[in-house]
Amino acid sequence: MLAADLRELVAYLCRTLYEVMPRMMPRLFPVGCSIGAAVLWTYVELFGDDFAGFVFVDQAPLRDRSTFGGWDERNAHRGCYYEKTLLAAQEAWVSRPAEAHRALVQECLDYRHMPLPRDGVSEEQARKDEELFVGISALCDGEWLARLMADHTRYDHREAIELISKPTLGMAGKRSGCFTLLGIAETVERIRWGLNIMVSSAEIVVFDSGYWLFYEEPKRFNRELLAFAERCIKR
Repeated sequence: MLAADLRELVAYLCRTLYEVMPRMMPRLFPVGCSIGAAVLWTYVELFGDDFAGFVFVDQAPLRDRSTFGGWDERNAHRGCYYEKTLLAAQEAWVSRPAEAHRALVQECLDYRHMPLPRDGVSEEQARKDEELFVGISALCDGEWLARLMADHTRYDHREAIELISKPTLGMAGKRSGCFTLLGIAETVERIRWGLNIMVSSAEIVVFDSGYWLFYEEPKRFNRELLAFAERCIKR
């Protein structure tokens, strides 16, 4: 459903841009963070990879652990990776949303999940960070979030990723409390050695931050995005 919504949005943007600049072909570079990456992988599976390039941010192609392909704790999500943990997360989102939102902050921000002496984050800044992300999370309906996660955590995108034939940039935070570097790197490896090895280029950049690297290292994040787009345009 989300992939279909994205397709409608892309079609609308292309029509609108064509009306303004009829001689220019729009080149889109979607950036999929977290479940946004999964939406893009589903889009590729259903509709093809009709973008100029892809950026996937801190998301492994399968959250759950799996017997197939040796997908264990080294690759899967650190906290929600099989039925029991999913049910616990769903119960928290529906019955104890404030607690669940604070727990999300704890596992996503680098200085919360893996604090280092050099972080130097003040109590005031830590409070503001928590208020910001708890407030954003509170906008979500807990029941629908729980329903969405049931689909998201089980869906295996590994084979679909091999259909990507466009340049791809993977971004990972080495202090993330959600995914391992090995799990995130699977996307890049699937493209490099998959069906389109002769026409694809894929790379991964690792940040010193946590799961929300676009918030924790915004200058580098934007710099990497712009450099990637420029490389794609020059191809």
